[in-house]
Amino acid sequence: MASGPSFEWATQDIEVKISTGKDGSSFEGGKYNEQSARTVRVPPRSALSATAVCEVRLLADQKDISIPVQYLKRVAPAKNDGVKVLMGEHRGALGTLMGVDVQDGIVSLRGENMYKVLTMSVLGKYLGV
Repeated sequence: MASGPSFEWATQDIEVKISTGKDGSSFEGGKYNEQSARTVRVPPRSALSATAVCEVRLLADQKDISIPVQYLKRVAPAKNDGVKVLMGEHRGALGTLMGVDVQDGIVSLRGENMYKVLTMSVLGKYLGV
């Protein structure tokens, strides 16, 4: 596996913020920087790299744009937000963030009658239904 940033977190229906790439470059001159969006279409995990293109829908005006994943940053959920597990054993699972304890999130996963304690870095703010 190549070294460098991992984009395994990228998945459909999570909130992202458009930002500069790790190399300091900007997408389309930075005109979308700091805008929030929902991921609409994401390449398969095997094809994810800095240049892999995702389709996102801007939250402000519902405009769809195609953008390399290197310019996207996941938005961390807050208490009571819907969440999607981005990595690990529960990848793809949906739930609600019930609380935060330092770097861990207490999550109620859909369909389970117990709470899971998951590292906040594996949780994305879920914008689907």
